[in-house]
Amino acid sequence: MGTTLSVLAVTAAFTFGASLLQLVHAPSRYGQAWDAAIDLQFGSITPAQAGHLVGRDPDVSGWSFGDHGIIGIGGALVPAIGVTAGRGPLLSPTLLQGHLPRTAREIVLGTSTLRRLGLRVGEPVTVTVGRRQIRDRIVGRAVFPNFGQGGFTPTDLGEGAETTAAVMQTQAAASAGGLPGYEFMLLRMRPGRDGAAGVARLQRSLASYCRTVQQSTCLVTDQRPNGVTNYARIDGIPEVLALMLAALGMAVLGQLMVISGWRRRRDFATLKALGLLRRQVRAIVGLGAVHQRPRGAVRHPGPGAVRAAHDPCGGPAGERGGLLAGPDRRQAEPWPGAPGGVSGLPAGPCAAPTNRCPGTRHRQLARRH
Repeated sequence: MGTTLSVLAVTAAFTFGASLLQLVHAPSRYGQAWDAAIDLQFGSITPAQAGHLVGRDPDVSGWSFGDHGIIGIGGALVPAIGVTAGRGPLLSPTLLQGHLPRTAREIVLGTSTLRRLGLRVGEPVTVTVGRRQIRDRIVGRAVFPNFGQGGFTPTDLGEGAETTAAVMQTQAAASAGGLPGYEFMLLRMRPGRDGAAGVARLQRSLASYCRTVQQSTCLVTDQRPNGVTNYARIDGIPEVLALMLAALGMAVLGQLMVISGWRRRRDFATLKALGLLRRQVRAIVGLGAVHQRPRGAVRHPGPGAVRAAHDPCGGPAGERGGLLAGPDRRQAEPWPGAPGGVSGLPAGPCAAPTNRCPGTRHRQLARRH
């Protein structure tokens, strides 16, 4: 039982650890379905500028534009983004249910946001954007990476909303000083190439542009939300938990061994009086902890326990004082009157008095009683 609990505990801990590491190191699982992003925060970039910056880069296969924002739903503030296609298919956070917003009257929410507001996919909802109220329909559920602007609350796993860029343009133009354009770009690297090397080359080529918008770097490759970042800080917890559970399982196994020996202390005392060795007692206790037997009886220790220990009558290395002996190793005869089913002595050469078998006199006295 103790061994089973230990194995189950360690297996559960390692399964949890593997799932946690997969979440931390797989961007698509926390919503980042693109390879890199150009985030200008409160700045803006036009489609023409984007084509000039990355349009001729052989490593970039496509991009989408987007804006940051905050919307109100049911009196609660929700961080939001608005996304529109640039070149290639639309890039957006990982969708869990439904479809992406296609019009300004559709919206996608995070799982935690839906739960907190008591909403479901398919229901209508009133959304406040700036000073406008829009009647939207919830068309999907998504998981969001980190989209943050300055000190405003960012999106975080199940917290967030996604709509079209046209809905968020009013807020974006106000934060960018009325300049046209979009606040971020989502980039997809060309498949079949070394993505890390391509991102490094792109970062070097964008260095001068990032300085013009007063940022040391505007290329973002890791948009882990705060929830996943916190998980990454404790990624050593599963290993510690596994060690603790393994120690607990060994403690349970040791306790079962002690209880097993304590319950059968009288039977073991009888067997020791008949010549049972200390190591044989330990072997029986160990097997008894793994294979529990009904209380009140010590069965004949079979070939896997005491018989493997041997004794001077046929045992190796001249070991002395064993209980079971004899080269013929026949099944032990029942001992009339033995307590709790304790078997008697084997009907072998050691059954008769001989000088080569120490302890024979004790066996004879036991038989007489």
